[in-house]
Amino acid sequence: MKSILFALAIVMAILTGPAHTRAQDADTPVSSDNPLAGTTWQLVSLGVAPVVEGSIITLGFNPDGSSGGNAGCNGYGAGYTLDGDALTFESPMSTMMYCEPEALMTQEIAYLAALASVTRYTLDGDALLLEGDQTLLSFE
Repeated sequence: MKSILFALAIVMAILTGPAHTRAQDADTPVSSDNPLAGTTWQLVSLGVAPVVEGSIITLGFNPDGSSGGNAGCNGYGAGYTLDGDALTFESPMSTMMYCEPEALMTQEIAYLAALASVTRYTLDGDALLLEGDQTLLSFE
């Protein structure tokens, strides 16, 4: 069991990489089929709530259909499918560390649930908006 958790932690560390704001990977060409490939974003708000002070939530898109980042405490990853402005994520998998304060854990749980409910995206200048049933995630 410990070896499985250790392997998962290593995979998540590789998938998520360092946290930083939006950037286009210089080695990843911009594609009209997938304008998100090679970009990394930082969450600004979850619904109407700003991110917990001092926390950084990131989301990066890989050209191979995988995504990942830091959910404020734990690293996570999820496959994604893009078709026009329709965007869906598989259920995110994450490491399982407990973090303080409790508000950080509450935010992380809400973020990962919201990500799993995303149905479409909008690029608006330097902002990425992800919309779901009742959720709006805003990234810069």
